[in-house]
Amino acid sequence: MWLSRSLAALLILVCATAGARAQIEDVAPLIGKIEFLGNDSIEAGELRAAMRLRQPSSWRPLSKPRFPGADFLAGDLEEIGRVYQDEGFPFAEIVEAVVEYSVDGTRVDIVIEIDEGVRVEIGAIEIEGVDAKDSERLRGAIDLAPGDWLRTSKLEAAEQTILGVFQERGRGLVRTLRDVRIGGGRADVIFRVDSGPEVRIDSVYIAPLERTLESTVRHELRLREGDLLRPKGLLETRRRLLDTGIFRSVRVQPVIIDSTIATAVLEVTSRERQNSWVGGGAGYSSADQLRFLAEWGLRNISGAGRRLALNGELFYSLDPEFRDGGASFQEAEVRADYLQPQVFGSRNRATFTNYLRWLQEESFHERIFGYSIGLFREFGLHTRARVSLETREVSTTEAGVQPRYTTRFVRLTGTNDHRDNPFDAKRGRYLQGQIEYAGGLLGGTNEFGRTAMTWQRYRSSDSGWVLATRARAGWIRPFSDGLGDASDSLRVARVPWEERFRLGGSNTVRGYRENDLGRHNDRDEAIGGLALFLANVEVRFPLFWILRAGVFIDAGNVWADPSELKPSRWVEGLSGDSYDPLQMFYGIGGGLRFVTPVGPFRFDYGYKIGSGREPNEPTGQLHVALGQAF
Repeated sequence: MWLSRSLAALLILVCATAGARAQIEDVAPLIGKIEFLGNDSIEAGELRAAMRLRQPSSWRPLSKPRFPGADFLAGDLEEIGRVYQDEGFPFAEIVEAVVEYSVDGTRVDIVIEIDEGVRVEIGAIEIEGVDAKDSERLRGAIDLAPGDWLRTSKLEAAEQTILGVFQERGRGLVRTLRDVRIGGGRADVIFRVDSGPEVRIDSVYIAPLERTLESTVRHELRLREGDLLRPKGLLETRRRLLDTGIFRSVRVQPVIIDSTIATAVLEVTSRERQNSWVGGGAGYSSADQLRFLAEWGLRNISGAGRRLALNGELFYSLDPEFRDGGASFQEAEVRADYLQPQVFGSRNRATFTNYLRWLQEESFHERIFGYSIGLFREFGLHTRARVSLETREVSTTEAGVQPRYTTRFVRLTGTNDHRDNPFDAKRGRYLQGQIEYAGGLLGGTNEFGRTAMTWQRYRSSDSGWVLATRARAGWIRPFSDGLGDASDSLRVARVPWEERFRLGGSNTVRGYRENDLGRHNDRDEAIGGLALFLANVEVRFPLFWILRAGVFIDAGNVWADPSELKPSRWVEGLSGDSYDPLQMFYGIGGGLRFVTPVGPFRFDYGYKIGSGREPNEPTGQLHVALGQAF
């Protein structure tokens, strides 16, 4: 409708106008400005945003956009038409588009005149070919209602929703026909549905593999012979195969072999990754550390998806006050992980881990040897659970603590992840809960329970703005004296140093040093806590090219004794003027993010506000990190 009445004549006008001026140079002329006439309902900026052609902007001072020719303008006119179609103007058309050349032919101005026509709203919505109950359910599922503007994108989305409902019922041959009847500024929308028969999987064909056993692929299939063909099953099958880490790419495609008997062949084709890998790297974090890492692994032992990985990490402190100045070794870890993708023929996955970790604080050194075994299970596309047993054997020089002790855990973790991208989420939510118990029947030196819960939510707009929120809470309860003195009023002394909650830094409360919140000992080391609360709100938005920005407010603290956590500390921490380690700590600020293939490279500066700033300390902190804070 948009192109048929005006575009042919329009292109003649554009080309004739362009031909009226001969260019002095062989290069395309610069664009001076792009103007619109008759656009009473849609702002010029929104129309320009839909075009590939650009006019000069103060946001891009170094950019000099040029006019490459009438074919580019024709494509942009189509995009302008789609904007009007999607804003409820089905009869909008371009009256004319004039390309005006300067006298010397080095510059053009573009003037586009639009006749918007009448704006149409939706009247009645009918769904035919289904029973009354299905019709009511489908109306509730689609994002259309009487009185809405007639938007093309919403009509197409509604049609896809209807198709998706029947496809998930196994009706792989479902068809819909959309009929829009316009009159008097209103449009009645009719969807005619032919659900077709149920389609079942006749057989599964797996394309030849180089190293991987066919049984390894079949074990990950969500759809098998005789099952109904459902899109969700196709999606889960592909995701499961990619999650194995064996494949570079996977395609799961049904082929209808006979529509009269409604059967399909499921074709699985894939590209395998190299069996072994080796890697290494170095980096810098705003915690005044240089980081070095190396790794080696096998991802598909015997073609069965078994994985072995060896990792090493070194952390060197650049803090001149750490261990008498200079670049000093602060932390290191050597780790071996083994994954068994099938346990007793089930989809339970087993993991075996051994690690050796060294930690050097200013006042003591610590060495931890640990080993664990875990079982991992998926319950659908978004929900996962893990149970594990872990032992940590610790040697320490910390004053007042046994030089050697053992902590044994049983840990249960549940995760529900609906994020669109776990590394740079823009939509969705994330929920994780964890319960741990150490000691008791498991033995060991320490006995305590630990619970933690994390909730994250992401909302985004069409313009690319993202509102990210997070809340986290945790609690540790010691059941024995452990390493501390039972008469100690601070119960945190009964839980090992490495097992306490800690906050502060680039990924928790910005504006403060890493893991520095809460009470400090007489050597000015943060002692950690048995109770934790953290809240973050961040707004992320695009700037240009690969550059994005964000503003945030963070709040949180850890308390050495859970009885110290009181609701009044929220207000007192924000309004207080003098430093108090028991109040809520607040940080506010902003920063830049550079988009990279491995996640955003982030620079954040956080300011301390309220009672969180110690005397003679800086007002804030710069944080440099790879990846979003959450």
